[in-house]
Amino acid sequence: MKTKKIQIIIAFLIMTFLCVCCKKDDEDVSQDNEMIKITVWNYYNGTLSQIFNEYVEDFNNTVGKEKNIKVNAVSKGSIDDLTSEILLTVNASNENEDTPDLFMCYRDMMMDVLKENKDNIVNYKNYFTEDELIQYNEDYLKEGFFGENLYIMPFAKSTDLLLVNQNEEFDMFLSEKELDVEKCFDTWGNILETAKAYYEWTDSKTEDILNDGKPLFGVDTFANYFISTFNQLGNSIYIYNEDGTVTFSIDEEILKVIFDNY
Repeated sequence: MKTKKIQIIIAFLIMTFLCVCCKKDDEDVSQDNEMIKITVWNYYNGTLSQIFNEYVEDFNNTVGKEKNIKVNAVSKGSIDDLTSEILLTVNASNENEDTPDLFMCYRDMMMDVLKENKDNIVNYKNYFTEDELIQYNEDYLKEGFFGENLYIMPFAKSTDLLLVNQNEEFDMFLSEKELDVEKCFDTWGNILETAKAYYEWTDSKTEDILNDGKPLFGVDTFANYFISTFNQLGNSIYIYNEDGTVTFSIDEEILKVIFDNY
């Protein structure tokens, strides 16, 4: 049986997805039993767009139907495309598009939006009680605060994962080397030692071919690897201030460790 190539990948999933609400004029708000229509701009594509639209459809057919609310999800393509369109609509530069009721964004994108037209963005603190807000992860919620105002709600968050393709060949490697799979990956140092041992082990299987060992480990996004490792080693590379600005902190010792690992 042909053995698949072993790959250890740090899967940095989609970064922060946050939802921002735009203010509407009084005449735009449906009254009594009129259908309430909510437009949500996002930058989902492919499978993500399909899944999100399924959730929207499910809401429209259940809670939305019961409460006379209809959500319309609109993909604007990439995050850059979404950012451009939002900045144009909030400052009324784009006459062809109405401002959406909700849109997804990153914090830095939100800072640009607030500079353009702060008055058009809803402060969620006026709509959520403290008991409701405490249900959210404190760190996730903190990203949405700009001073005392809460402009962004955490809609979908992500985390960093280590994925191990533990196939037959890798099990054989662990057995011959008498290694514990959990200890192989519990620290960055052990990952590097395991990768070195795996390369040498696979190289030794073809004595007539030199230096043909197989790689064990890969990083799919260097920026996220950089940020995550900084946090794991006890220092945040950036800190959000209450006024929405960012302060960077570079620890040279940690930076060297990350560079040597990479």
